[in-house]
Amino acid sequence: MQLIDFPVAPSTFHSPLASPLLAEWARLNRRAATHRRIAEWMIPGFDGVPGGLDGLLTHLGLFGNPRDDAADQRLAAVMRRVAADELATRVVLHRVLPSLVAVATRRARKYGTSRQTAFDDLVAHAWIVIRTYPIERRPCHVAAGLIRDIEYRAFVRDHRLRSADEIPMCDGPIVAEAARAEESEPMMIVIALLRDARCAGVPAEDLRFAAEWAAGSSTAELAKSFDMCERSVRNRRTRVVSGLRSVALDHTERRSMADAA
Repeated sequence: MQLIDFPVAPSTFHSPLASPLLAEWARLNRRAATHRRIAEWMIPGFDGVPGGLDGLLTHLGLFGNPRDDAADQRLAAVMRRVAADELATRVVLHRVLPSLVAVATRRARKYGTSRQTAFDDLVAHAWIVIRTYPIERRPCHVAAGLIRDIEYRAFVRDHRLRSADEIPMCDGPIVAEAARAEESEPMMIVIALLRDARCAGVPAEDLRFAAEWAAGSSTAELAKSFDMCERSVRNRRTRVVSGLRSVALDHTERRSMADAA
C-alpha cells in the first residue's frame, strides 16, 4: 500500500468520543489511493490541497459560514456519490462528526445516559441516513439536513413508533417499520439484505440483532435484549455490519455479472 510521505495534517477537531473514527481518518489521509479516488471526483476548486482530507472538509464547509452556498453545493456533489461509494460516505460522515458530538452531549444530558452511548447511537444511524438521503429533493443546506435527520432517527423516531399502534405482523419489528410509507424504500432494501444474509448462512441471532438495530433500538436497548454489556453491543455491531457488508458486495457483484451477461 502506497503511503503519502508528507506529514499528516492535524485533525480539524478532537473528541474522545470519536477517537476510533479520528484514527481511521488519519489512516485514510495517509493512503495515496484515498487521494487518487477523491481527485477522480473532480470537486470544483479542490485539487488536493496540502491540508489533505482536512483541507477537503474545510472546502466542504466544516467550521465555515453556514450560509456558504458554494461549500454547500460542493457537499451536495459529494452526497450524490454516497450510494455507490463508501469513501464518499465516510467523507460526509466526518464532515458532520463535530455536530454529532454536540448532539450526543445535549441528548445525553436530556436522557441521563453517557455521552459515548449517545454518540455511538448517532454514528450507527448516520451511515444509513447519509446513504439514503434524498439529495435530489433536498439539495440545499445539506449538512444541517443530515444532522437533523440523524438526530431524528436516533432519538425521536423510535419513541414515536413505540407510542403508535403496533402493526400485527409475524416477521418482527423491521417489517412493521417497512409498512410505514415514509420509510418503505430504505427499509425494504434492509429487508432484502437480511434475506440474502440468511440464505448466505449468517447466524439467525445476528440477523435478529441487525433487525432490532435497524428498527431503531438504542445501544442500551440492544444490551438488555441480548443480555450483554454495551461495549459488547458495539463490538457485535461492528462484526454484524462487516458480515452484512460482505453479503451486500456479493449481491452487487452477482447483479453486475447478470446485467453484463
